[in-house]
Amino acid sequence: MEHFTKEIEAAADVLGVWSILGDPANAASKLICGLIPEFCLIGERFLITQDPSLDDPDRFGVYMAHFPAGASV
Repeated sequence: MEHFTKEIEAAADVLGVWSILGDPANAASKLICGLIPEFCLIGERFLITQDPSLDDPDRFGVYMAHFPAGASV
């Protein structure tokens, strides 16, 4: 992968891509979760446990409000 770093950076610059998993992914997840909420509930089970000593349910809500937050290129 290191071999293509400069090429990927150049392509991202030309295409004006400055982030991945940003607005398009947010819009897609809102659409899917709005249409099929059960799908997203199943996905949540992969990210959290039912043990509140391990996961803070209130904090998880904050995380999910910003997921996927994206990553800068």
